Amino acid sequence: MDKNFFKEKEFLTNSAKETENLGKNFAKFFLKSKDYNLKPIIFSLDSELGGGKTTFIKGFSKGLGVKYVIKSPTFVIMKSYKLQATSYKFFYHFDCYRILKSKEILGLNFKKIISNPKNIVAIEWGSRIKSILPDNHSQIKFRVIDENIRKIELRL
Repeated sequence: MDKNFFKEKEFLTNSAKETENLGKNFAKFFLKSKDYNLKPIIFSLDSELGGGKTTFIKGFSKGLGVKYVIKSPTFVIMKSYKLQATSYKFFYHFDCYRILKSKEILGLNFKKIISNPKNIVAIEWGSRIKSILPDNHSQIKFRVIDENIRKIELRL
């Protein structure tokens, strides 16, 4: 895969399966990229409800080798998964839908998690905590075109 494939790109997916596959390829891109080696990978996902964020993360987690069924941690806010066969050790999945103020998430060791170079962190509804996200985080925005089609914009 070309190292610039995901840089400042927009993608149109025609089904949940295509959105999931895009997430899977996104994970493989990060794992192979030397630009991200030894740095935490942090990305924020934003859209309206049902926009495809969790579907994308399901694919992303498969690309990382996570064997568990991924569900959005809306009520528990965060889930973590131990990674195998990669230089990264943990994948953290946050859902900030219920967060009203950025500082609410700090009690979950958020600053420590996003500063650890062995972590990969996905944050659904990341715009709700953007004041505490590092400047170098990646952004993924989803726009619903119709029941199946999503426009996905990546900013790395």
